[in-house]
Amino acid sequence: MPSVLATVGIRRSRRTSSNDGIYQTLTMPVLGLGGPGYSRLKANLETKAPGSPTFRIQGSGHFIAEEKPAVLLSYLHDFLD
Repeated sequence: MPSVLATVGIRRSRRTSSNDGIYQTLTMPVLGLGGPGYSRLKANLETKAPGSPTFRIQGSGHFIAEEKPAVLLSYLHDFLD
């Protein structure tokens, strides 16, 4: 159920151009990895999770874990280390 709620939150947040007070700013560490939607991801994280490291995964589509697993693991390892 949490993943469903997170998806709903992400979809709702796309409807607004800024943090309009509906969702609080995230204070925990957040890693942003994006393919084609990188620009939108970066803009959203700058507003909702300031200071979060955000990276574009070149050559990836929407399924980074399937398309670039070694790259994904490298970023995750560095982030969690």
